[in-house]
Amino acid sequence: MFQLRAISARLVLAFSLVIALTCGILGEFSALQQRSLLRLALDQQLRQQFDSVTAAIEYEGRAALAVGGAIAALPPVAAAIGNGDRDALVALLAGPAKTLQAQGIPRFGIISPPATIFVRPLDPATHGDDISGRRPTVVLVNRTGNAMSGVEMGPDALATYATTPVMRDGKSLAVVDIGVAFGKEFVDRLKQRFAIDLAVHSFTGGEFRTLASTFGAEHAATPGELRSALDGTALRRDATFQGHSVALYIGRINNYSGQPVAVIELIKDTTDYESIASGARRNLIIATSIILCVGILLALALGRGLSRPLTAITATMHRLAGGDTAVTIPGSDRSDELGTMAKAVDVFRQSMIETNRLASQQLAEHDVKDKRAAALMSLTMNFEDKMSALVRVLGSSSSDLQSTARTMAATSENTTLQVSTVAVASQQATASASSVASATEELSASIQEVSQQVTRSSILIQDAVSQANQSTEQVRGLTGAAERIGDVVKIISDIAGQTNLLALNATIEAARAGDAGKGFAVVASEVKALADQTAKATGQIGEQIKAIQDATRVSARSIEGIAETIGQVNDSASAIAATVEHQGAATREIAHSVHQAADATREVTTNITSVSAAASETGAIATKVLRAAGALSENGELLRHQLDEFLREVRAA
Repeated sequence: MFQLRAISARLVLAFSLVIALTCGILGEFSALQQRSLLRLALDQQLRQQFDSVTAAIEYEGRAALAVGGAIAALPPVAAAIGNGDRDALVALLAGPAKTLQAQGIPRFGIISPPATIFVRPLDPATHGDDISGRRPTVVLVNRTGNAMSGVEMGPDALATYATTPVMRDGKSLAVVDIGVAFGKEFVDRLKQRFAIDLAVHSFTGGEFRTLASTFGAEHAATPGELRSALDGTALRRDATFQGHSVALYIGRINNYSGQPVAVIELIKDTTDYESIASGARRNLIIATSIILCVGILLALALGRGLSRPLTAITATMHRLAGGDTAVTIPGSDRSDELGTMAKAVDVFRQSMIETNRLASQQLAEHDVKDKRAAALMSLTMNFEDKMSALVRVLGSSSSDLQSTARTMAATSENTTLQVSTVAVASQQATASASSVASATEELSASIQEVSQQVTRSSILIQDAVSQANQSTEQVRGLTGAAERIGDVVKIISDIAGQTNLLALNATIEAARAGDAGKGFAVVASEVKALADQTAKATGQIGEQIKAIQDATRVSARSIEGIAETIGQVNDSASAIAATVEHQGAATREIAHSVHQAADATREVTTNITSVSAAASETGAIATKVLRAAGALSENGELLRHQLDEFLREVRAA
């Protein structure tokens, strides 16, 4: 289907169609108005001409009445009528009768009451006829003595009669009857006078008969139309008669008493009117064509005036779509709709510039984020290495501590056995001093060995305390690092929020730009979606870091508990060392006083009992150290597991 793509072409077409439609409507309205005015003028003219014809008929009657009055006033006429002298009347009135006949008044006679023809000057032989049946006005005038005129039936046709009484002593002797017939001469005279064709149709015996016509035997009116006009409805219509356009008017004629007796058919040739109307229509068509051409030219000028700025704005938008934000927006200084459109395109250009700036800023922020992530990964790896080494050392120390505790337990058990042996030997001291001396030497060696083991255990425990303190400090450092990571995540979340806000502003600007900003709206929505995803990711990272911080706090508290336990173990080991040292001194004293063993057997027994209690206490302490070492090993394993979990979450984040 054919479509106009150019706005100028659409404007030209629309403007031309509007002008053509307007001209057509105005032309048709003018033609209708002209025809209506022409018909109204013809109607008024025909009505006036019909009134003029009826007025002429009345004028003929009044003129005949004046002539009849003049004749009736002549004394010789009254004398001749009174004497019954027809010859005198013929001699007196023959000349005037011929004059009246020459002027179109052929009917002239003297009629005696009631309605008997007394004499006709132009036909003296005709007299004595009673015409009261067809001429009631004669009877009426003879009876009343008042002159009258009107249309009545004559001997052979209708005519306008003027009846004037000849009075003597207040009594009518006869009437002077003058009639103007509706003949050819009458209608020709009216045609010449009023410039219209007419015909007179009388209605006699239930049918119409044409009395006279200026257009021959052919008629434009139908019998039905004549009958309708006779009934009182005047007819006006257009017709084609004898090859010409005519206007037809039919009206009735009434007699002296107001009764319809005939109709008059008027025919007006409207050829000149049609020619004038055709010329007017031709001139209207020419004027309409000129207006249409001028309108098309104006539409072309208007279309070009609109299409050029639109084309320039379109080219500018194409350049903007290509990324050229340095382009100058044409037409932005205009105050019309095109200027508004140019300002909207400039808003789009400013939005693109702002978008490019935000994209560059976001790219730089991504670079900073990548660098921070790399630094965080490096710190994490270093932390993993250090903590792994620390956990391994802690595991090794706890193993050593367990081994030492087992050794202390075994030593304590041996000490208990030896103390039992010493007790037996003390009881047998009197019998076997040499055995006591030997046992004393062995006891001294055992005590020396126990002292060495306790010393080593004390050193290991001190190392474990130191390492636990270092672990605590490192866990605290890890907690600080996690808090710094949380700050970084908060910064990233703030950046994501600002990016989301900028994307929302860009979307609003794109919506203001209308269809021109749809592409930019899509980009802004994608940027907003990325900002939302970044905000969600940073939120998840923040939750993971919070979990890491909680885990590190728990680890720090566990390590502090381990350090406290190891400190208690250290205190117990110091007590054991002091006890063993006392045992060594006692053993040496026993060795020096072996010869006095018998005398001091009771004292030795007491000391051995103390040694046995100390050995039992040492065994109990060794058991506690063993349990503490086991707990230390378990805490180290838990610390290693939590560290692995923390590092895995950090890497995942």
